[in-house]
Amino acid sequence: MRQIRICAQLWMTALAVLACSGGEFASNDEFSSAGAEAGADAGPTSEVPQPSDDKGSQGGSRGLSIGGGSLAGAANTGGAASTGGGASSAGTTSVPPTAGGAKAEECATGSVTIRMLPSPKLPKDYLCDASCGTGWLTITDAEGATAFSISAACGTASCDTCEVQTCGAAPCLPTALTGAGSEVVWNGQYLAKDTCGDHMACQRQACVKPGKYKARACAALNQGESSYGCTPQEAQLCAETEFEFPSEQQVVLLLEN
Repeated sequence: MRQIRICAQLWMTALAVLACSGGEFASNDEFSSAGAEAGADAGPTSEVPQPSDDKGSQGGSRGLSIGGGSLAGAANTGGAASTGGGASSAGTTSVPPTAGGAKAEECATGSVTIRMLPSPKLPKDYLCDASCGTGWLTITDAEGATAFSISAACGTASCDTCEVQTCGAAPCLPTALTGAGSEVVWNGQYLAKDTCGDHMACQRQACVKPGKYKARACAALNQGESSYGCTPQEAQLCAETEFEFPSEQQVVLLLEN
């Protein structure tokens, strides 16, 4: 009997151990199942980044697009700024200086001949040409508002050299205006006022455009014969006419009382 009890106890112990082992295994299985379920639950969660990664790449593309767009915008802005600056430079380098370095002007080809004549009704040597050169002639625009200087004034600087032109030592001696008169062949060039160096007044060569202009000629009355040949008075005879530049026709200015 004692042996039977011992065997029964051993059998019960074995069953208990087996039951415990089965419980542990069941617990492990349940844990594994739970883990698997958790893993399954976590699986979609872990797989969510997959579409999220796809969306993220799209979103990243959008982000890069937006970021790139803003960078491009910044680049464009920078480009626009540099373009604007260039325009400024250009807008600043595109505007030519007027002092001593004016942009070369395209002069019209051709010329016009302007002649001052005394009226045949005037006595001989009635008028004096006291201008010594082209000073007797004044050329203006068609309205007479703007005069174009065609002779250099001594004591004035040239814009090319920014040096003052000295006046000649010999005095200007007036001569009688003969029947042949005085003539100037004008090619459309004149001396424009400008500045050079340290704001020094100067004259630079410029050209007029083809068109209509006015010419005015003046000669002083002769006060009488002298050792110089002619003594000019303050009184003058003048003539004015409109002409076309350039022109092959001679412009005649007839001085008469």
